[in-house]
Amino acid sequence: MLKRVDDAYIDRHFGVDRAQYERETAFALLQGGNIGLTSLVARNVKSNLVPGKELIMFKAPCMSKERAIVHTLYMVFENEVNGDYIPSPASYCTCENGALFCSHMLCFHYVMRVFQTRWKSKTQDEIEKLMPDDRTLLHTIPCVLELILARTHLKRQQAQSKRQSKRQRSD
Repeated sequence: MLKRVDDAYIDRHFGVDRAQYERETAFALLQGGNIGLTSLVARNVKSNLVPGKELIMFKAPCMSKERAIVHTLYMVFENEVNGDYIPSPASYCTCENGALFCSHMLCFHYVMRVFQTRWKSKTQDEIEKLMPDDRTLLHTIPCVLELILARTHLKRQQAQSKRQSKRQRSD
């Protein structure tokens, strides 16, 4: 059993200011189904970064909040009772900010918190039913082409209007 993830745990590992900034995005990722638990992989590992410790690594896909880009999380913990989080460079995310700490990594900690507090007696099937739909799977469902085209067309028109208004101001 890993050390209980709570607000003090997050503040201790990520700092009060930095964690506060990332919390809102991390909650949005969790609620939006951006972390793919059906693809979660756990593996016992060892590392020269933490000599003599038995470690467990979790690998999970996490979709970006605003773009359809899937990042990969590598989260490492001590594999013992009250095992603690092992920060970067052992743990990281493949996003732009993931070398040290990002909202995707904080989202994973929130997932751990939910498992530890609310779902510790649930089966895998029960947990999968409680989790929001995986956004990466939603992108594989066909949708009406006009919905995509209209959005792209609207963005193009907004950008064109913005450019025209800049030209008019400079004249």
